[in-house]
Amino acid sequence: MLGINPYLPPWLPPSWHAIFLDVCDVIIDKAVCVCTGDLKLLAAKAACAAHLFGPEFPYVKAVGSYVAKQEALDEISIIVRNKQNSVRLLQTLEKLTS
Repeated sequence: MLGINPYLPPWLPPSWHAIFLDVCDVIIDKAVCVCTGDLKLLAAKAACAAHLFGPEFPYVKAVGSYVAKQEALDEISIIVRNKQNSVRLLQTLEKLTS
């Protein structure tokens, strides 16, 4: 059992939570060789995740760490800018519906 993750909505099935954990494992533990196009895609997805789930979301942190290790300055700036301007959409919607 994965337990309760404060960065994921509780109404999502556990299989969805596992996808993010798997992605983080691939990025951090397995040191996958990623080409430049893939780095841009990872950065774009992390930027979206920062807006949806907030800058503390594990996927955002994992991609940010990985991109920093790759010294990809454009991708780092995309992630940082979106973390700073995060609208935290999920938290906002949860406040409106509660």
